[in-house]
Amino acid sequence: MREQRVDFWLIVWLCVVVIAFLCTRAFCADIPLKWDASAGARGYVIQMSADGGQSWGEERDAGDATDFIWTGAPDIGVLLFRVAAYNDGGKVIRTEAGAWFCGAWKLPTKPGGLGVN
Repeated sequence: MREQRVDFWLIVWLCVVVIAFLCTRAFCADIPLKWDASAGARGYVIQMSADGGQSWGEERDAGDATDFIWTGAPDIGVLLFRVAAYNDGGKVIRTEAGAWFCGAWKLPTKPGGLGVN
């Protein structure tokens, strides 16, 4: 009887782990980003912050392209993105500008029916 009980809880635990693993990817987003070219840049690095800009832990190299799709971004609220231009001399980051993304935000519908009386 004890062996059957252990087997039952082991199966329940394995099912929970598998479901959690399969569901994790469903909550990720692919976010298209684009920016204007920077004179003298050899390439660009995109950085993401999930804590309001307190840290910029993850960065990805976009090469010399001026658009990039950030894949697998966590759906945890507002994410901040910024782009840094680099060349052989170093890297320049614009801290006063960036892009903000939240999967829960939806744009309103376009207004219509505007007229002048």
